Amino acid sequence: INTLPDELQKAGASWKYYAPAQYQSGYIWSSLDSIKHIRYGPLWTSNVVPPPQFLSDVQAGTLPQVSWVVENEQVSEHPPYSSCLGENWTVQYLNTLMKSPLWASTVVFLTWDDFGGFYDHVPPPHLDYIALGPRVPTIVISPYSRPGTVDHRQYDFASILRYIEDKFGLPGLSAYDRSARSVGDALDFSQKPIPPLILDPRTCPPGAYHRPKSVTGRVTSIESSPELHAVYAVTSVSPDPVELVLSGKSVIVDKHGSRVSLRDLQPGDRINAAAVPTPDRALVYLGSTVQDQDLEKVTSQYAIVVSKSLDARSVKAQVVGGGVETINVGGGTKFLGAATGKRLSSLKRRDIVQVSGILNLRVRRMVRTMWLRLYRPSA
Repeated sequence: INTLPDELQKAGASWKYYAPAQYQSGYIWSSLDSIKHIRYGPLWTSNVVPPPQFLSDVQAGTLPQVSWVVENEQVSEHPPYSSCLGENWTVQYLNTLMKSPLWASTVVFLTWDDFGGFYDHVPPPHLDYIALGPRVPTIVISPYSRPGTVDHRQYDFASILRYIEDKFGLPGLSAYDRSARSVGDALDFSQKPIPPLILDPRTCPPGAYHRPKSVTGRVTSIESSPELHAVYAVTSVSPDPVELVLSGKSVIVDKHGSRVSLRDLQPGDRINAAAVPTPDRALVYLGSTVQDQDLEKVTSQYAIVVSKSLDARSVKAQVVGGGVETINVGGGTKFLGAATGKRLSSLKRRDIVQVSGILNLRVRRMVRTMWLRLYRPSA
């Protein structure tokens, strides 16, 4: 997929995409994360940088010719987050820019990814099978913006692309931006430059700083893909299961905080996860740490074999000083000691075993046995 950054790169125009890193809060709006040749190429580290770097680049006078700034969810103004915090974030970034010499030669297009409402009294015009939707607010901020003006002409998101393409002599990416009205029509370069408007941030109500930071519930199902995993759980938030999205950086621990694996989790387990809601989808959370309160990492435990499953994949054993447990044995289980043999089939009733693994306290099952040693009684 060819993108505007690709065309800027070819034309030798400088650009940066200030956006959250992958799987961090707000990364879902980082469009370049979906562009394979950028996501896995050198531009990902040289041109895609954290949002606060924008402030540093402005203050250093090194802002590129074209910048995108995307922030995290807490300042997105999207439910369940505070509009006040989002407004203050915008004020901070604009104030920094307006206090800089760069202000004299900069235009900012402040817009949102959707119109944020449920009704628009102006029906969107029909184009073709790709129709326009409800109107989205856009504010053109520049020394050459037309003061006190509301532009009622038709624009769309491609209008911003058209302006940049015209500015740097770039080819259109598609028929839509080639035919779109440029947002440059909202500027008047013949007027006297407008002086900066420095605003004070608002004092936000205490509730603005509160956001859900955890998910507590019972696991209903688990899904996995090469890069992402999803744990579905029933909680007190909703009668419908919430989706807890986990990345490769997410940590899963047992009730005592010891590291375990996603494969150790079982439907029905009680979990408590450090997570934040994603504003683009209801009941979806990004999880950083998940604690399974029904799991316990057992370093060493002795038990007496009671019975063996027909498929020779597990045994029931009476734990010394405890109850009966099911011990699962998989391909990753190490068999220690000469008497143990290399297979579960070598175990017999009344054998004494020493095991280490991940124990599910709720169902009394060693869901993952890391090693097993046999102590066979003398004849």
